[in-house]
Amino acid sequence: MRAVTLAAIALLIAGCGSGSSGSVQRGNPDARHGPAAVDDYAAVELMRARIIASSDSYYAGGSAADARVQLRRARGAYDVLAPRVKKRDPVVDREVTARFNVLARDIGRRMAPDHYRDLAGPLSDQLADGVVQALVPPAARTDRGVQAEALRRVTARLTGTYDASAARPDQGTQRLAFQESWGLWRRALTLTALMKPNLGGQQGAVAGTLAGLRGTAFPEGPRAIDAPPSDKVDAAGTKVIDALDARFGLDTL
Repeated sequence: MRAVTLAAIALLIAGCGSGSSGSVQRGNPDARHGPAAVDDYAAVELMRARIIASSDSYYAGGSAADARVQLRRARGAYDVLAPRVKKRDPVVDREVTARFNVLARDIGRRMAPDHYRDLAGPLSDQLADGVVQALVPPAARTDRGVQAEALRRVTARLTGTYDASAARPDQGTQRLAFQESWGLWRRALTLTALMKPNLGGQQGAVAGTLAGLRGTAFPEGPRAIDAPPSDKVDAAGTKVIDALDARFGLDTL
């Protein structure tokens, strides 16, 4: 049922039409908001992807050990941001830290996958939103150019981790890379849905291309496959990044 739901989301993103082309700010978003705001926004997206990798892989039948590794990586990403989050919004930091601690404790006890997912979901969604609000000024976090740059970074990392899963240095590394690439793909879909009214003529190249990866790159969801088609993912990533550059002028970075 979960795989069907995710597929439906992907198709919805791809098929909402291409008539809307809201105006966007073009050029380097660093120049508008400073590099720290752009980096922080993107860093939270990468953290979210690792939480999703942990939750979805476990829910799909993966091991608790893999889920713990992905959760540790997400926690490591948050630890870099935590001192500034704590200074600006100690309540958010306390809630995020507490949720990470609960997940780490309970996955160690091999909690039920659906319960783990129910606890991880708010961490990657509402609580991560709180982290963004603590770190990124309102003008930056609502700037489509900042979101486009975050999507560009997520897409670039998606292709890199997917390539790593195809290289298959060992089965454990392959699984973890594949799971992370799945989490990145899901965050790419979410960012695309957020930005879709502003993608203009590049909507198909971004939304359609990313949605199309569901059947080719992730036919079994976050579960690693025998022959990951890394060439197709690389081509899709290049197409998406080129489209974002064309629409938002990000090639001036």
